[in-house]
Amino acid sequence: MGMRVSALITICHRFRTQLSVLVLGAAVGLAIMMGFAQALPQVRIVHINVGQADATLIVGPSRTLLFDSGGGGAGTRIRAVLDSLGINSLDYFVAGHYHSDHIGGIDELINGGIRINIASYDRGGTYDQTQQYYTDYINAVGALRTTIALNQEIDLGRGCTLKCIALNGVTNHGTFPPTGENDSSIALVLRFGTFDYFIASDLTGGVVPSQGNATANVESLCAPDAGDVDVVRVDHHGGGDATNQMLVDILQPEHAIISLSYNNSSGFPAQAVLDRLTTATIWQTQSGNGGTSPIVRVGRNITFLTDGTYYSISISSTGETFTYMTDGISGQPVPGPNLAAPNNLTATAVSSSQINLAWTNNAIDESGTAIERSTNGTSFSIIAVVTANVTSYASTNLTASKTYYYRVRAYNASGNSTYSNTAQALT
Repeated sequence: MGMRVSALITICHRFRTQLSVLVLGAAVGLAIMMGFAQALPQVRIVHINVGQADATLIVGPSRTLLFDSGGGGAGTRIRAVLDSLGINSLDYFVAGHYHSDHIGGIDELINGGIRINIASYDRGGTYDQTQQYYTDYINAVGALRTTIALNQEIDLGRGCTLKCIALNGVTNHGTFPPTGENDSSIALVLRFGTFDYFIASDLTGGVVPSQGNATANVESLCAPDAGDVDVVRVDHHGGGDATNQMLVDILQPEHAIISLSYNNSSGFPAQAVLDRLTTATIWQTQSGNGGTSPIVRVGRNITFLTDGTYYSISISSTGETFTYMTDGISGQPVPGPNLAAPNNLTATAVSSSQINLAWTNNAIDESGTAIERSTNGTSFSIIAVVTANVTSYASTNLTASKTYYYRVRAYNASGNSTYSNTAQALT
C-alpha cells in the first residue's frame, strides 16, 4: 500500500456492527415483498485536492456542507467538483479556522455564483483585519455568518448529522486556552448509521512539533466525544503538533486522509504522526515530502460514499481499476471472494435525467451490490451501494442527450465479485 497509486481505486468496506446489517436487510426484504426496491440514502464525502490547504465537501441525503475552502485559487477546483455532482449551491459552509489556506476560496465560490442557502458557520470573534483574504471572507458570507455553538448539530437529512465538539479551545471535558489560531479550530464528528467521521481543520494536540513550542492540547479533550470512528481527516495536514496518541487511541480510525502539497516547506507529514496512525490506511491528496511509513499518495480527490452500513473509497485517474475489501480491523486489503457475479444488466432511459438499471443476482451470500457509472465507457466511479437481493436502481440527476455506461458487482465481508456486463443508455 506504500506505492503511488494513479488509478481509480474502489474500496468497499463492511462495518463493525452486524445488527445494523440485519435490520437493513430485513427492511429491504420487506420493501421487495411490497413490490418495490428503493436505494438507501447515502452520504458522499469528497476530500478535494487543493494542495497545502483543506476543503471537504459533504453531500448528505438532503443537504450539502463545505468544510473549509482551501486557499486563494482553490475556488476553481471546488467548483469543478460541485459541477461534476450537479450542485449549484451549498446549504452550509464551515470555516474551520481563519487561516488563508482554509477560508481563501469561499469568496471565489460565492462571487462565482455558488449560493449558501442556510448558514456560514465559524468560531466567531475577529481576526487580523489587515489580511485581505479574511475581509474577503467576511464580505462574501455577509449576513449568513453565524457563530457555531458547542454541541450544536447540523442536520444533513435522513439521520446524518455533524456535531460540534470543540471550538476556541472549549470542549465538554474542559477548556485549553488557545495559543494560536490553529488551537481555535472547530472539530466536528459526523454520524450516519454506523458510519462515523472526524474532521477538525488544524486542531492541535499539545505535542511538540519539529519547530516551535508545544501547542494547546485540545485534541485530547474533545476525543471522547468523537469515540471510535471509521475515517479521520488528519489534523493540521499531518503536522507534528497534532494527531496525538490519545486522539488516535480513542478514534482508532481505519482510514486517515492527509491534505498536502508537493514538497511543502513544512516537511509534512511528520513521521511521528504516521507512526501513531497504526490502525489506519493513510491516504494523501498529494505526495508531500515527509515521512517514510506506508502511505497511499494519490494526487487526486479522495471520495467516500456510504449508506450508513457500508462505505467505498474512490480515486479517479486513468480509468484502470483496483478493488479491495478491507477487513474492518486493520484497514489492510484482503483478497476478494469467489462470489458469483451479477449479469443481464440493462439500462433504460425513462426521462432526460433518469436511467433505470436492472440485473440478475447470482450470488447467495452477498452483502449487497456496488453500482458504477461512466461517461466514456472506460473510467468508472461508484455511485451507489445497495443491500443484498436488490436488483434494480434508478440513476437520477443526469444530463440530457448524454450516453451513460453502467456496471455492477456483488460484495460481502471477504471482497468483490467480478463485474457484470456493461450496459449503456442515452438520456
